[in-house]
Amino acid sequence: MKPTVLLIDHPVSKRDDRASAQLVEMGYRIEWCSPGRGDTLPPPVDNDYAAVVVYGGAESVNDAASAPYIRDEIDWIGRWVDSGRPYLGICLGSQLLASALGGRVGRHQDGLHEIGYVKIDPTPAANGFLDQSLHVYHWHNEGFEVPASAELLASGPVFPNQAFRYGDKAYGIQFHPEV
Repeated sequence: MKPTVLLIDHPVSKRDDRASAQLVEMGYRIEWCSPGRGDTLPPPVDNDYAAVVVYGGAESVNDAASAPYIRDEIDWIGRWVDSGRPYLGICLGSQLLASALGGRVGRHQDGLHEIGYVKIDPTPAANGFLDQSLHVYHWHNEGFEVPASAELLASGPVFPNQAFRYGDKAYGIQFHPEV
């Protein structure tokens, strides 16, 4: 059997989603962790996880003062990606990654949201990450600034920053392919 992938969740209960199901189908073991429900994050460096997927949630990166586990996740993610191991951040998970790398996260300047299917387009840097424009599912009212150390992979009409890569193993995506 393949190694374990850590899945960090934010809603009240674990998800039955395509990402975790596909990981299991590929032979990976999965382990769920939900810091918002009191779970303790493992050490970010000295562990046996092959990769981590950080899901979305109703929280905001900007809630770190009122929800200390958000600050803990941001710090943990920064140390995880600096270790060079694979990371995928989905929606809030991408915003947490952006924040960990020094990017700003906030609401749209005109108060807009993305809810439903929205078209995104690959950027020249996408290079196989996204081969063509797609309509992908969104549910968010905040977006991220692409950190100076990362490159934009996909853009959209409402929130221009839709996907980015940090190094060659850390990705943040604003949309929800797992639903």
